[in-house]
Amino acid sequence: MITLLISEGLLAKVLEKTLLYNQVEGSQINTSTADLLLTLSLKAHTKDARVRIELSRAVHILSRGWAEQIQDLLAGWLQDALFKLPWIWPTVTKARTIPLLMARAESTCHMLQNKPSNLIHGLRAIEILCHLCQDHSYCCDVLNIRTHSLLTTTNNARLMQMARPAGENHIGSLAQAIQFSVIECVKFMTTPRPEDDSPHGTLMSLNPCWNVETTWNWLLQPCWP
Repeated sequence: MITLLISEGLLAKVLEKTLLYNQVEGSQINTSTADLLLTLSLKAHTKDARVRIELSRAVHILSRGWAEQIQDLLAGWLQDALFKLPWIWPTVTKARTIPLLMARAESTCHMLQNKPSNLIHGLRAIEILCHLCQDHSYCCDVLNIRTHSLLTTTNNARLMQMARPAGENHIGSLAQAIQFSVIECVKFMTTPRPEDDSPHGTLMSLNPCWNVETTWNWLLQPCWP
């Protein structure tokens, strides 16, 4: 039944309607139906070509949304889908989902938006990017957006840890988790390519003046004065 619902286009129709209603500024339209169908879609028989087409279509639909609720739907689903459906990775690039995730991560690591819920969204986006960066081609996609975007996000997370008010340990923990997730991304980005002819491979440097050692030393600076 789940496979039938997805393959016949119900998921796409619900997502299109949810996207439309949430594009109205200030809209708080409930997204529970879309969220339920996305969750069920992970149980569909993905050997069915129609199911694969519909799930790829879902990524394209959600990647068009700028509303916070839509981005939450996409990021929440991708966290599971990228593990269960490796064939959907190319769609993430074609749908320009990576810039959306980068922007999501950047926008949640500022002192003016230091609510735990915002940091959780930022951490989720970074974790998805980190998972994608296990493939060198996706590392290039991330770096091509803005060279120091990840480093800036990490620095903001460090500053949030330093300036956190008493009693906000949860915020400090989330900011630290974001920092460690970026470090994991950097590790993938600076790992030699296994397919290179060179015996040592080629490092994917963040910048000509950055290398593995300087990047890690900078990111691992103490967060406390």
